[in-house]
Amino acid sequence: KSVLDLVELPYQELFNVYPLGWNDENLNTIIGGNYIRSAVLDPNTATDSAVLETHKFTAIDDNMFLSFDYLIDSGSMTYGDTIFVQVSKDCGLTYVGLDTITNSSNIIQDTTVWNNIILSLDRFVESEIIVRIVAIKGNTGKFKLGIDNFVISKPDIDIISIEDEFDG
Repeated sequence: KSVLDLVELPYQELFNVYPLGWNDENLNTIIGGNYIRSAVLDPNTATDSAVLETHKFTAIDDNMFLSFDYLIDSGSMTYGDTIFVQVSKDCGLTYVGLDTITNSSNIIQDTTVWNNIILSLDRFVESEIIVRIVAIKGNTGKFKLGIDNFVISKPDIDIISIEDEFDG
């Protein structure tokens, strides 16, 4: 891993170019499409997984979330296919699961439809983090994973204060 300064939050990555300080296995930036996509994940080849790992971000604040769009392309997820969203607080030595996406998750497997995921980062408040997305192909079929619009931020509005207004 390269040693870079911590990246300030909030953060948005649109993948117009490959992001500096990120690491990957079997992923490419799609020029003109402005997203990042895996090679074909196929259990019958050496390319049966893909990994995208961010640089290290400054400490997470209260109410921050991780959001990104993902696309299941050139095939579909089948039994045994898994996409893990993971977070590290120790510079990538260990990771904890934030979410798991499988073929039985409520996702759209259409090569033209992007799914969006929004995940709370509240359990990482005051921690500097690295995010990792890992796609693993099961025993049958094949697919490509596209990722775009990666964001770590706070909501645009304070939901608690709006609820307080209605209670008063």
